[in-house]
Amino acid sequence: MPPQYPLTKTKFFVEIAGFEGIGGWVRVSGLRFGMQTTPVFAQHTQTPTHLPGKKYSGPLKLVRMFDNNPALATWAEKGAEDPRNGSVIFLDYTGEESRRFNFETAYVSEYTLSECDATDQSEGHLEETIVLVVENVRPG
Repeated sequence: MPPQYPLTKTKFFVEIAGFEGIGGWVRVSGLRFGMQTTPVFAQHTQTPTHLPGKKYSGPLKLVRMFDNNPALATWAEKGAEDPRNGSVIFLDYTGEESRRFNFETAYVSEYTLSECDATDQSEGHLEETIVLVVENVRPG
């Protein structure tokens, strides 16, 4: 087995079904999944047993550089009427895919464009942010 190297937080990209050529992703947060548990105490014990409950995941927040492609805003406008699947893909130091997390049945619950400020003298770029409600996140 070849040696394992830690992955950096800067080498990733996002794929969303039906969107070709959408890049410029700068941040991903909320990539999480798990299971709710309920503690149950047996009679005369101080230590609970945890019963598994419902699975949970997300919400997933994706940020990309704003450009002339209106695809994300158009998708956001449709909301839950247009759920899609996608992936967050992490690359190793050579640029090859190393790990992936797939999200399923996702739709946009919030769309935000970063602040525009003509008085700001520093150079800056606009960002568009989408928050996705996801049905499931799983390692791919």
